[in-house]
Amino acid sequence: MHNDDVIAIEGPEFRERSLEQMMELIPRIQVMARSSPLDKHTLVRHLRTLFSEVIGVIGDGTNDAPALHEADIGLAMGIAGTEELLH
Repeated sequence: MHNDDVIAIEGPEFRERSLEQMMELIPRIQVMARSSPLDKHTLVRHLRTLFSEVIGVIGDGTNDAPALHEADIGLAMGIAGTEELLH
């Protein structure tokens, strides 16, 4: 589905926003690239606040653990690091 109102944003730009600006931006974000573990966790936390939906996260490394734990459903890809994500 194409929507002209959607955006792609990089972690550093997302991180610089105030809470109010983030809450306005988050519904429009389709892609967040070059993001830190904290950026991912923040995005998931605010998605859960804004929407009454189940939030799922797929991660491929231990740096995704905070977002995976915050999500309603967290899927860890691959073998390496998966054991650490379970704790």
